[in-house]
Amino acid sequence: MEDFRHLMLFAKVVDFGGISAAARALSIPKATISRAVASLESSLGIRLLERSGRKMRLTEAGSVVHQHCQRIAEEIEEAQAAVNEIRSVPRGRLRVAAPLTFGRTLLSPSLSDFLRTHPDIRVELELTNRQVDPIEENFDVVIRLGPLADSTLIAKEIGTVHFVLCAGPGYLSSHPDIRCPIDLEQHLVIDFFGGADHRQWSLSRGQEVAQVKVRPRLDVNDPIVRRDAALADIGITLLPAWIANREVQKNGLKLILPDWRMTPSTRIYALYPNRRSLSAKSRSFLNFLEARIRPELGALQVERSDDA
Repeated sequence: MEDFRHLMLFAKVVDFGGISAAARALSIPKATISRAVASLESSLGIRLLERSGRKMRLTEAGSVVHQHCQRIAEEIEEAQAAVNEIRSVPRGRLRVAAPLTFGRTLLSPSLSDFLRTHPDIRVELELTNRQVDPIEENFDVVIRLGPLADSTLIAKEIGTVHFVLCAGPGYLSSHPDIRCPIDLEQHLVIDFFGGADHRQWSLSRGQEVAQVKVRPRLDVNDPIVRRDAALADIGITLLPAWIANREVQKNGLKLILPDWRMTPSTRIYALYPNRRSLSAKSRSFLNFLEARIRPELGALQVERSDDA
């Protein structure tokens, strides 16, 4: 690398017509350039410049070396142009990691549109609930549900997951009415308890806050399984709004206590290593998430059906 730097400084001396002129143009001390040229001559074992007072001329060897330096400079410019093109045009392999439910229910339906829009991008998608390290595992973008731990990673918020209570019409018709949060304590519940005997649900309505202790009829960490159990009239479940919404629209599930909001909500982030080195393919995917996923999260606030 040092010889390479000396070659480039030598080329600048020739291009600017002398060491002093090159030093002024490059804002480098004259002595630094003189040492670089002398070191290069010593390394090659031949004189490159003939100096007479303030005049300078290339030796035969110096002329040959300068020609090669020009070719190297052209190659560097072409390489830089190629890199800039890669950064500006989305192309290449894009490695993405996302949680299972997010990937299957939010990302999957619109991923084909992203691929059609960017035909030069090849997506490698890993769906996993483990905490992926983008740097260690060489992922371009990692989707993660918050809160986030302190990190040197860049985090772009995609949106917020809101949770709603719902159940199948068959279950609701065969069990007591639910008119206030405390009524939930008398019902069968489907949620993720992690082996605990009970869990406390927190609900709010304006300034009102209610804490309800519920016990599991089914304890499962996957919301798709919880949805399916609710559709089978097993009990009341807690689901992300975007999952519940689709079933409510099909009349497969009905909302429970729609005036009450489950707390807390959960934010979704896209993580990536470094903003300055963000490639065009990663930038296009982040823009896609913002354009497609963020509005869907915001729009899927389930509305109360007329007969809920």
